[in-house]
Amino acid sequence: MAGINSRLIFRSLLVFVSLNLCACFSFSGPKKKIEPKNQLPFPKDASAWSTQTLLLGETIPPKYNLEKCANDIAFISHEANNEATMLDIKQNLTQQVEKSPQFFHWCYFFMIRKVDSGLQSGGHDLKNKSDFFLVKMKQLWILASALDFVLQDVRYFKFLQIRYLQLSKRYFGRNLDIISNPFDAKSRNDLP
Repeated sequence: MAGINSRLIFRSLLVFVSLNLCACFSFSGPKKKIEPKNQLPFPKDASAWSTQTLLLGETIPPKYNLEKCANDIAFISHEANNEATMLDIKQNLTQQVEKSPQFFHWCYFFMIRKVDSGLQSGGHDLKNKSDFFLVKMKQLWILASALDFVLQDVRYFKFLQIRYLQLSKRYFGRNLDIISNPFDAKSRNDLP
């Protein structure tokens, strides 16, 4: 019974994260160009190709360190089963990101590339592929939110949001629209 209940809670969280990523901002009027406050290199557009090009064209931390970062974020985000714990984990991760924002910048794009690779590889049934996707998006949401907060930027969340919409359509046939603010909108009010 506990296994069924925990699976139900986990699936509910995944649906919550899924809805939060696709229902984040309501744009009315022309889009304002985002002027970055940090000078870290960013992909030219939100695509798998641009992410791969960025990672191959820049000097990045060793793959072992990036793998460890991705695994650490997976471990700490595993405990996130509701809004409050997601925000607590984001706050704790923010403290780590403040110590080394450049490293976590590369970890973020490394994790996005792993999502792209995982979805492109064949052999997964739809359920396993969707579970993989939602778990990784939760992890990336936590990291993107921490990076945006530390660097006073919104590009990480917006990049993730665009990729989420693209990948949802391409791999799961879900044509999603952005309809509202993210659940952590209050903490984003200070961002540009």
